Amino acid sequence: MTPKINSLKSKPTLKIYRTDGAQTGWEKRLDAIGSGTYLLHEEMDYSKNRTLPKIGDRLGESKRFADGEIYHRQSDWLVAKVQSYPAVGEDCDWDEIILCYCQFEPIESKWERVATLEEIVAEQVAKDTGLEVVKG
Repeated sequence: MTPKINSLKSKPTLKIYRTDGAQTGWEKRLDAIGSGTYLLHEEMDYSKNRTLPKIGDRLGESKRFADGEIYHRQSDWLVAKVQSYPAVGEDCDWDEIILCYCQFEPIESKWERVATLEEIVAEQVAKDTGLEVVKG
């Protein structure tokens, strides 16, 4: 069973996905000024049903291709260890900090197009009403 994070809190949970320098593949990660970074991904989780990342979860990656569309796939980074810390202090922007240490484990992963918001809404309207939404 996946442990739940306290969902009654009003502040988000900060999730940080990182690697250590000993992992192959980290050297491909560059920050804004071109230096190597251990940081793979960072997110604020505002969801009501927050869960801790699980060992074995894969990070995703997104990219905009020449056709202007955004595509997504599973990345080569796998969660290997998860640590949770309560945020301390009244002025903190989050209620909990989750550190996920990741291992580089390359896989073959196909890029898949991400649906636009309009497509998602049209699909839901069609599902709810039984009517086909015509693009204008």
